[in-house]
Amino acid sequence: MKKYFLIGILFFLGCASQYMTAGRVYRQQENYDKAIEQFNLQLEMVPQDADALWEIGLTYVYKEDYEEACKYIDKVKKISPDKEIFETKKGVLWLVYYNAGIFANQDKDFELAKQRFTQASEFEPDSVSTYMNLAIVYSNLEKEDSALVCYKRAIEIAPDNVEAHRNIGIEYKNIKEYDLAIEHFKKALDVESENADILYLLGVCHYLKENYKEAEITFLHTIECDSTLEDAYFNLGAIFVKEKKYDKGIELFKKVIEFKPDDIEALNQLAVIYLATKKYDLAVETYTKIIKIDEESREAYIGRANAYWKLGKKKEANADSRKMKDLK
Repeated sequence: MKKYFLIGILFFLGCASQYMTAGRVYRQQENYDKAIEQFNLQLEMVPQDADALWEIGLTYVYKEDYEEACKYIDKVKKISPDKEIFETKKGVLWLVYYNAGIFANQDKDFELAKQRFTQASEFEPDSVSTYMNLAIVYSNLEKEDSALVCYKRAIEIAPDNVEAHRNIGIEYKNIKEYDLAIEHFKKALDVESENADILYLLGVCHYLKENYKEAEITFLHTIECDSTLEDAYFNLGAIFVKEKKYDKGIELFKKVIEFKPDDIEALNQLAVIYLATKKYDLAVETYTKIIKIDEESREAYIGRANAYWKLGKKKEANADSRKMKDLK
């Protein structure tokens, strides 16, 4: 009786090995679905087989289905946390969880993305890109403090990383910590002094601090580095308007409109300048352009009515005033 029992055990183990071997062969042949089928047959016999779970997870990696791979690797971790692969395959495991995080973030599943990037960081604690992406996820979850922690960790690993300084600067700008934002934008510019995007962000912070002279210098430098960055022209124009340098403001807002003819904000700024400088015909012309773009712009009707009134065109002014009142 004992002899037959041992034969049964040997037969059982032989079948298990056969399924694992077959699964690996199918995977080598790139027949991944068949490979998974074989590994699942092994699991039917031994439901807690960590090796079979790992092989299924690895097969999903080959299929580039990283989230499904993570699910099986999570099961391995739960069943056998001390399994050798968690030491010898750290690079592979980081790649799997990192990619799963990327796809989850793209799908706007931010909680899952946070989980996957956090797991990735456990396998590669010095991966700057992991912390950068984790910070972005925290920003999407509106957890600015956690985002800042991640950016700081990325900067700790790579002090000259331009993107890390740029992104943490944006976080500080968004929470109105302008001095800290400026500090990091300047550190990024120490590495890439002609980076127009970062120069522009630095200029915005100076503008928000009402440090208009520094903002003006920075926006001018931005335009020197990238003459197509329309927002730099717009903000520089806004500074000139504050300084009542209207001719320079007109020139800059016209430049914005060259890039984007339907930019209502730039057209409105231009119209306001024309009113302020008593160029009422040009104000009417500009407000008319705005109305063609947005027929329900109460501000445009108010502005045009004002310009018509200054020109002595009371009929047109009254018509615009009535139209404005209808647009409540």
